[in-house]
Amino acid sequence: MFTGLIEEIGVIRKKAPSTGGLRLVVEAHKVTDDLKVGDSVSVNGVCQTIEKVSESHFSFFSIPETIARTNLESLSLGDKVNLERPLKPGERLGGHLVSGHVDCVGRIVKRKEMEAHTLLEVSYPTEFDRYVVPKGSIALEGISLTVVEASSGRFSVAIIPHTLKNTNLGGKKTGDEVNLEFDQIAKYIEKQSRADSGRAKLTRDSLEQAGWL
Repeated sequence: MFTGLIEEIGVIRKKAPSTGGLRLVVEAHKVTDDLKVGDSVSVNGVCQTIEKVSESHFSFFSIPETIARTNLESLSLGDKVNLERPLKPGERLGGHLVSGHVDCVGRIVKRKEMEAHTLLEVSYPTEFDRYVVPKGSIALEGISLTVVEASSGRFSVAIIPHTLKNTNLGGKKTGDEVNLEFDQIAKYIEKQSRADSGRAKLTRDSLEQAGWL
């Protein structure tokens, strides 16, 4: 589990596609401090398992399912990626709970520089509309953000200068793809609501029929 607070910007140094998936090598210097083979790491919001790690690099292998749901395949050598290690017990949750299981790829349709922040408008498949609400949480490229406005298939987020400087959003432009993970709490609420809607309601008649009255 992650928090959506990016620890470091990594750089793609090697990309090796294969019939079984995609292997990427990332240059990093902070998150590698305590990473070991088999550990998880969030790369642009995608939870991946470390295959090899050194003081300055680590590699991971993405399976077809991951490739189909994320923008990892579109990465090129030299591209910057957001990195975060998993949340440890006892640590403060500064963002929101992020699983690292990306739901879909969105696209930046508008970037507007404001006086104190940058406004990004992002499009996404309308099948996920039910998870997007104003003031709700969303993970964009692994970054915990708050939705400013939302309409069918679109939402906007305000990016402060600190986030632009310390994530790959500083270099994102209109037309770029971004990984999206919708709020886990919204998904659980939806699941429970569906279960409740299919459950028979207790009435006096039903209690009598069951022999309770």
